[in-house]
Amino acid sequence: MTAGAPDFAARYAELRRTKPDIDPREARGVAERVLGRRDELMGNIARAFRAGIPAYSDHTDEDLLDAIDEIVETVVRRVGNLAPPGREGLEPLEVLARRRVLEGFPLEALIRSVQIGTRELMAIVGEEVADAKYDVSIVLLLHEFAWDWANHATETIIRVHRELDLERTRHDRARRAEFLRALLHGQLSPEQVQSEGPIHGLDPAISYVAFRARPVGEREVLDLAAAIGRSGTEGKRRPLTELIEGDLVGCAPRRPAAGEHHLIAVGQPVELPRLRESFADATIALDAAEAFELTGTVDLIEIGPRSLALAAERSATRLDAHHLGPLDDLGGAAEIELTARTLLECDQHVEQTARELHVHPNTVRYRMNRFRTLTGLDLRQTSDVVTAWWLLNRRAAGRGPAAERRAGLDRRLTS
Repeated sequence: MTAGAPDFAARYAELRRTKPDIDPREARGVAERVLGRRDELMGNIARAFRAGIPAYSDHTDEDLLDAIDEIVETVVRRVGNLAPPGREGLEPLEVLARRRVLEGFPLEALIRSVQIGTRELMAIVGEEVADAKYDVSIVLLLHEFAWDWANHATETIIRVHRELDLERTRHDRARRAEFLRALLHGQLSPEQVQSEGPIHGLDPAISYVAFRARPVGEREVLDLAAAIGRSGTEGKRRPLTELIEGDLVGCAPRRPAAGEHHLIAVGQPVELPRLRESFADATIALDAAEAFELTGTVDLIEIGPRSLALAAERSATRLDAHHLGPLDDLGGAAEIELTARTLLECDQHVEQTARELHVHPNTVRYRMNRFRTLTGLDLRQTSDVVTAWWLLNRRAAGRGPAAERRAGLDRRLTS
């Protein structure tokens, strides 16, 4: 029963209390007289359907009439037995409503059918009570029963429609996510992209950029999705976005903007069958951007050599142990590492490095002498510069809040 709807069972009890003169024999008599005119009633309902519901203009829904016929019999016999109203007998309508909704039959037409059926039933009841000269309280009683049933029937139809809408939404979303996952991983042929892409709103005739973001919390998911929708749209072409395994991924006809407080990594524009290449670039860019705590919209060009600092893990581990391992056993190692990394970022200008670190230039020189002695890396040698930059930035990327957040997310996704 909908919120605010009257309690028909209570009203029935009150009616029986205030109208104790209702004769059970008269109630049974009305029920039998009405049921004796079921064929006429169904004919009236069929004509009213055709006249009042456009969906029935060319034909009559025989299945719906059969369902109403069953329900009418249940309702009328309960009146004849002076039994309280309820949802009994609505199963045929629920089954039919589910089938009709799946067939695309208008919700309004189904609800209108219930109203017409109730109205035609009450017209025949009024005629039979008047003809038999029964107490009009019988009309009131059946009126309450009939409209109670109509309310329950309407609620049933709306509930079925809502449930099927949710089922369709979940199915459509699962199908869209499956398509997008296959597209981003290069598992679709050009023919499949050509035929299935438009179903999901993609235009195979233009280029798209793949993107990937790793939001934390529902609020950031919503914010990022909204930002991608606004900035990634081009004309009538919109991005295709899904949350898959914790990451917000997809493709857009134009490069989306993340905003200064969020991070989105994108690949290069490509044709849809080659979107795997763009998505691979976006994935590498995202890992590097997170490691170095960058924000905004980034790609591999903007990341530059930072992504290289995260590559070749086996070689990097050995080189780290060989060159930077001695620093781990030394007090003040963090200061030496920071000074060396800052010096490289400042193109080995000692004075600029000193200003960045708020120390004296001689302190920078002293720390770099210690770095060279302990690590064996001489920043005057090109190969050592490359090795030092790689190892120092790899260490920096493996520390700090970004790495901790990423490790926590990985634990949640695999738990």
